[in-house]
Amino acid sequence: MRPMTPPPPAERSAALVLAPALLLVVLALAAIAVDLSALHHAHRTIHRVVATAADDAAGIIDGHHLQVTGDVRIDQHAATRLVTAQLEQSRLPGRLVGPPRVTLGDDASQVTVRVTVDVDHIVARSMTTSRSTSRLVVTASARMVP
Repeated sequence: MRPMTPPPPAERSAALVLAPALLLVVLALAAIAVDLSALHHAHRTIHRVVATAADDAAGIIDGHHLQVTGDVRIDQHAATRLVTAQLEQSRLPGRLVGPPRVTLGDDASQVTVRVTVDVDHIVARSMTTSRSTSRLVVTASARMVP
């Protein structure tokens, strides 16, 4: 068996030039993976908080309407106050964009909570000059069971 001969100098220098480019590509892909993982975690966390707020809001009965008509329905104003208070006290992984949107279903037995949150990127913020946040819109619904 013949011994292997080293490649010519021209081929060695081509590999030397490509190594930093390959390293840059690997770092960029790692940054994307870290940021997307953080966004996914933030979305799950926000959804958990919003779903809990919607569940709690679905339990707020409009007492005045119940006394007058005998029908059970959700009190939208009290539900909105409750959702707002819960979101203010929770540790969201970002900044709320505007107040939460609390809407009731047609028969006022279902509540839907929708929030918009700006979440900061972790790695991409230091690598680019473009937008360093992502806007997440999270919606959760709950139904009152009379």
